[in-house]
Amino acid sequence: MARLSQGQPSQSSPRDQSCAGPPILSAISNMICVRTGLAYGKPDDGSESVNSKQSGGIGRRELLAGGGALALSAVPCASGYWQVAAALPEELPTAAPDLAERWRNPPRDAHLAAYWYWMGGAVTREGITADLTAMKTGGIGRAAMFSIGKSGKTPQVTPPADALTPVWWEMIEHAAAEAERLGVELAMNMCDGWATASGPWITPELSMQHLVWGETRVDGGRTIDLALPTGEVKLGYHRDVAVIAVPIDRGWEATSEAATVTSDLPLANPAALADPANDAELIDTEQGGSIVYRFAKPFTLRSVTVRTPNARTGFASGVLRAANSLWVEASDDGAAWRPVGRLDYPGHGWQTDLTTLTHAVPETSARAFRFVHRPEGPFDYDENQDFGQETALRLKGLHLSSMPTMHHLPIKSGAAWGRSRRMEDDALPAAACVKSEAIVDLRKFMDASGRLRWNAPKGRWRILRIGCTTTGKKNAAAGLGEGLECDRFDPEAARLQFDNWFGKALDRLGPAGKRALKIVHVDSWEAHTQNWSPAFPEDFARLRGYDALPWVAVMAGVPVDSMEASEAFLFDLRRTIAELSRDHFYAPIAAMAHARGCRFSGEPQNPTFLADGLDYARYLDEPMGEFWVNTPRNDKPNDIKDAVSGARIYGNKIAGAEAFTQGLMTWREHPFLFKRIGDHNFCEGINHLHLHVWAMQPWPDRAPGMTLNGIGSHFAAQQSWWKPGQGWRDYVVRAQALLQAGSAVADIAYFIGEDIPTRALMPKALSPALPGGFAYDSINRDALLRLATVRDGRIELPGGASYRVLVLPPSDRMTLPLAESIARLVAEGATVIGPRPARLPGLESGDAGEARLHAIAADLWGSGKIAETADLARLLGTPAFVAEGAAGVEWTQRHGPGWTMFFLFNPSDREARFVGRFRSTGAAPELWDADRGAVEAAGAWRDDGSVTSLPVTLDPGGSIFVLFAGTYAGRPASDLTGHYRRSGSGIARITDGDAQVVHGPWTLRFAERLDRPRTVKLDRLRSWTELEEPELHFYSGVATYSTAITLPKARPDRELVLDLGDVANLATVRVNGRQIGYAWRPPFQVPLPADLGGRVTIEVDVANTWRNRLIGDHGKAQAERVTHVVPMLRKGQQWLPGGEGAELDPAGLLGPVRILVRGVTKVSGI
Repeated sequence: MARLSQGQPSQSSPRDQSCAGPPILSAISNMICVRTGLAYGKPDDGSESVNSKQSGGIGRRELLAGGGALALSAVPCASGYWQVAAALPEELPTAAPDLAERWRNPPRDAHLAAYWYWMGGAVTREGITADLTAMKTGGIGRAAMFSIGKSGKTPQVTPPADALTPVWWEMIEHAAAEAERLGVELAMNMCDGWATASGPWITPELSMQHLVWGETRVDGGRTIDLALPTGEVKLGYHRDVAVIAVPIDRGWEATSEAATVTSDLPLANPAALADPANDAELIDTEQGGSIVYRFAKPFTLRSVTVRTPNARTGFASGVLRAANSLWVEASDDGAAWRPVGRLDYPGHGWQTDLTTLTHAVPETSARAFRFVHRPEGPFDYDENQDFGQETALRLKGLHLSSMPTMHHLPIKSGAAWGRSRRMEDDALPAAACVKSEAIVDLRKFMDASGRLRWNAPKGRWRILRIGCTTTGKKNAAAGLGEGLECDRFDPEAARLQFDNWFGKALDRLGPAGKRALKIVHVDSWEAHTQNWSPAFPEDFARLRGYDALPWVAVMAGVPVDSMEASEAFLFDLRRTIAELSRDHFYAPIAAMAHARGCRFSGEPQNPTFLADGLDYARYLDEPMGEFWVNTPRNDKPNDIKDAVSGARIYGNKIAGAEAFTQGLMTWREHPFLFKRIGDHNFCEGINHLHLHVWAMQPWPDRAPGMTLNGIGSHFAAQQSWWKPGQGWRDYVVRAQALLQAGSAVADIAYFIGEDIPTRALMPKALSPALPGGFAYDSINRDALLRLATVRDGRIELPGGASYRVLVLPPSDRMTLPLAESIARLVAEGATVIGPRPARLPGLESGDAGEARLHAIAADLWGSGKIAETADLARLLGTPAFVAEGAAGVEWTQRHGPGWTMFFLFNPSDREARFVGRFRSTGAAPELWDADRGAVEAAGAWRDDGSVTSLPVTLDPGGSIFVLFAGTYAGRPASDLTGHYRRSGSGIARITDGDAQVVHGPWTLRFAERLDRPRTVKLDRLRSWTELEEPELHFYSGVATYSTAITLPKARPDRELVLDLGDVANLATVRVNGRQIGYAWRPPFQVPLPADLGGRVTIEVDVANTWRNRLIGDHGKAQAERVTHVVPMLRKGQQWLPGGEGAELDPAGLLGPVRILVRGVTKVSGI
């Protein structure tokens, strides 16, 4: 939050200094230094109070003010140190009434959503009603139902509600009826489990499929009569695609099996590295060194196959960095070495299984090859290189081959998600590529049983029987609804999945239930990828304009015609995969949902399925990403960028996020922790948080209760801090109400490129770099081709997004349709920056298309209409926002009719004091505090015709909205330098440096989950862990502090604030039995109502986390435990905190508790 009071001087502004800071802050500070003497202290220079001397209002030379608060900034003065605090007017003094209405009555989409997991069939009617009631009263407007797992041999409830059983359907109907009664919207995942679109009705023929092949090498000049192997077959399903014979040179079959292998690394059996049959891990070292292969005669190296063990961490076997990053050198004598290159580590996702990966290397002949390991790292986490943090060199095999092959074939062909360098013709001579006319189609020579009878011409041949089979991927964490993932290229498969799950749920519900169940959801894409389907050749021809089958040998690793031509086909292949999944999976689901009066939400396909990272949002009503807490190894910042840019370019006002997921909860999670990461993602553009996770609580009286096996953060009415956590939830709802209004403001659109997979660009990938003070979105090919127009020099999209500049990626390849769209935009007046295209990336447009591309490039780049590079800061001019005097302040901007708004967040652990320079003029700034729900006119600010400058102080983790709306109510202060303006008279607050300390004594009452209530008298505040009684020493939950104090009588020239000091972890405050506020984040302060005075009773309900009680229960039988957690074991191991070395966290009201006094005075007009 923006700090609105401060009683101590900062190190940079001691009391004996004059006003300091950035120039504008110093200027303002010199004008608003005010001396005041209040009930609990006087300025140290003995000057008289504001009341006695300035009852008629502070003059303009003493105080420059707006209609409400003076500023959100600490103001140092020579005579003392006072903070000017924001006003709390009786009404919302805003020139944006539409925003005021959203603020007072947030729409349902602004309310929190929750992932509601029904665990292992443990679902009860009582639990459903209790959960939905708690959600409704707790500010949650949507519950997304997921059925996770099944009951097993020992159900936790009887009868169990396993997916698709009659009991489960009854529970679905009850949940819908209760949700409609309470006003909670329901969403439902697309299938059983949490991923992705599967069920027992999906047959192998309708499932996700990939290309497989069996290979046979034969000598020609004779009749070949043999049964051809199919390659991999899963679940008995195989369908032939092609049977071809590829001519090969006999020299291409040479391998390293006959090489002599030596090494100076700790490798006991170097020779085993060259043995394809070896499956043992041969080396695991952080040590540098080399492995040398020596041949009896010159060996031509064209590829290296690396085999590794599984990664030590992650959800898949991975692709290990060190083994796939070796330096390659060649020698003719074993003494003098020349460089060949380096194995390049590919981008990959968390489901990438590439323990065997073949690298194409520049064709090199030599008698010896050396592979050098130079230790590197540690490496930062990158979700697009998910296994890239493991630094050890680990190997099972290192195989050298003379066979020409495609580089990183599984990645290039769409068999695995990844990103890989495009190979050029100079990497492989044309003589090493098979001519397309030399490939023989053998389909007519193979019978239905797979037997080939062919009179083969002379020469050496590779016979490839190419077919497709199911990937075998099933829905993760499913129960009785487990089944194969549906074919993403077949709209009928998508319809079958929809009808048998979400559609069937709608069919069973009555009118009331249908009013509640309104959203079908596709969660995180955990289905791997696919690169084939029976209809794929037909769809490829329709989309790309040529037949894929003559090129299918490339998908089996055979370079055809040239490396350039082969890479071009694979570019077209990946593009087709992405477009089919969009149009044949997302589009039909959206159409079916909309036809039933429902909406469609979902998370990105990347980084597990080959896709355009923004395309998925085209058919979604709420694009979503996800972010994690306490689990940096699994965070998904690129997911967030995909969701935000996808939502913006396709006109969705809401960009959601699965929020606060984690691999293993610590039981230390609390709202202020959530606020900091939530606010960061608000600044990234997210505006709807979906809490992960609310496990359905079948037994409302057990706490903490059911969990998702420790995954996620624990959201439930049984959470120890749930009730006082309402303050945080109210904050989020208000913030989202504003962040969903209007449209986002960004100056630059960075194009993400055409090579699939592609995603929204992260800041480190931007070229040229993003200048400070500007915001950007990523934009994709589809938006540029179909949606983008130009008006007044800005590129506009139908949903409201617009950009001053389009930046193209650093590539010299561009498809013809994109080049034509760029030409159209430039002709309409767009500013475009980027390199000149020289080549087509695919085969789609042919030679005529390449000629047309060259003509467009000559017109646009040759004439200077497009610059290849530019100084973006100079081109764009005034930044949208700069925090002068503080580093790292995060922000986002939105605008609507007659207003523009900035959300500011301080991610630092230190206070941020700065002057905010906002690119907004002619409108008065307003301060919107989402924690207090207060709207206030800013006080000290300056409009110089270019920017408006406003002093701001943000607490550690603090945030504020700054809104510019309307016009000035007053005239410029013409005799003040800088044309400071005001919007009328207002209220100024000055916080006294002294405070009244509340010493107590305190009465502390514990009542939750004890055999009887306990009352403790405290002469001083201390942590509950210092109390001797075990039930209190380990207590988790809510306890109540109470004491009586005497407050000064109400006066119009001052107001009081209750400062709780340190709180572990959050509190609710009551005075004389009346709740006055929540204190859930530092500084833990609550304003006291003006009508309070005299002797009052203060009560503070303080809640901590569950951690201490769980430690206290460690090792006890369930009958002796206070807590009840399901499950107790995770993978057979204890996962709850406790045991030797487990430390208790501080708990309770720690203080010191003080009454702060703020002087209030009416600001006179200028």
